[in-house]
Amino acid sequence: MEMTHDIRIVVGIDFGVKHSTFAYAYKSTPSKIFVYNRWGFIGQFKTPTVLKYDESFNLISWGYSALSQKPNRKKKSFETKPVENFLLYLSQTNYEPYLPEGLHYKKAITDYLKEMGNFIKETLMSYWPYHNFFENVLIIMPIPAEYNDKAIAIMRECAYNACLINEKDSLRLQFITKHEAASVHCINVLREYNISDGSTFIMIVDCGSGTVELTTQKLLENHKLGEITERSGDYCGGYFVDDEFINFLGRKVGSSAIDHVRNNHCGQLQYMIQEFCGHVKFPFTGQQEDFIPFDLDLELLCPAIKQYIKGSELDEMENMEWIIDLNFDDVKAMFDPVIERILQLIRTQLNAIRSCEAMILVGGFSQSKYLQRRIKQEFNQRNINIIIPAIPSITIVKGGELFYYYFGTFL
Repeated sequence: MEMTHDIRIVVGIDFGVKHSTFAYAYKSTPSKIFVYNRWGFIGQFKTPTVLKYDESFNLISWGYSALSQKPNRKKKSFETKPVENFLLYLSQTNYEPYLPEGLHYKKAITDYLKEMGNFIKETLMSYWPYHNFFENVLIIMPIPAEYNDKAIAIMRECAYNACLINEKDSLRLQFITKHEAASVHCINVLREYNISDGSTFIMIVDCGSGTVELTTQKLLENHKLGEITERSGDYCGGYFVDDEFINFLGRKVGSSAIDHVRNNHCGQLQYMIQEFCGHVKFPFTGQQEDFIPFDLDLELLCPAIKQYIKGSELDEMENMEWIIDLNFDDVKAMFDPVIERILQLIRTQLNAIRSCEAMILVGGFSQSKYLQRRIKQEFNQRNINIIIPAIPSITIVKGGELFYYYFGTFL
């Protein structure tokens, strides 16, 4: 690449539909990749891809602060909805997520990248105060393989408008596919295991927030991955456990009450989901002895819902003093239908290939101890090595960094 001699820092941006993050490394020490891990609280490697605007489309907040909103009874009864899923406008689907009337998806993408970019610049400046961002920083952004040339051009335009680059066609912003990023990171992981190369098939199971994607590739000599031989996927990622949680609530308080809160008090609903994730979903192992019961106090977490509960559900909630107990079986029932769909995807792909020596779990939902245990229970008996990187959720962003150091060629 022409500008390689000017590059001192390589930044990887994982701009995802549901969550995003960034990583950085100094060119002279490429093995030391730092993934930002202070989103919301220390140890959190990603922040929600969410924005919140006022009535004039001035940005109020982004990331966690745009979603997790602790209820405040003094606030007005109607709240502006968080803007999320806007990256889906670049995908090859007919689904167009909610956007407030008058807000274009390009503005949402630009605003998010600008906030992320400001954060990146501040972080780099604290470590390397004498660098020139536009001259000395290379940005690598892994994108979905389905993005066409038009989508890539729009992403580049938004990055330019967000001041990530100072020229629209700057070589200091480069794109690779998310699968390429994941594959490079997986090659790095395989080096730590005694996996024979030359004729072995490796399955990469990418369990994200929304989608689960499976790819099978041949492991060539010198631990290089060949062309994809099988690919499949489905919408059965971690957020579908959240959906099961909302369905569970609907059975307790009535589906109409949930609909009213979703439409008029979305911040409170999202806050309750975040509390569920932090206290229940993330720690859940699927083992009864590990489970700690959780009391869902509606008066504290979602007080607005009380006005919408009617009939027998109202009587029941008043008897329970507005507290819903979440027990082990309740939570297991939220996970099981989602995990079963993932297991079926894996079964189907395994039946389509001759053999598989290793299965690598990547993506945010792969951090679920319960999902890991279910996969090991079923597929270890087929003599498949189940490999789980230390932090599966940062596979894409670390792979983007490694891709530059290994290859230096881009889309």
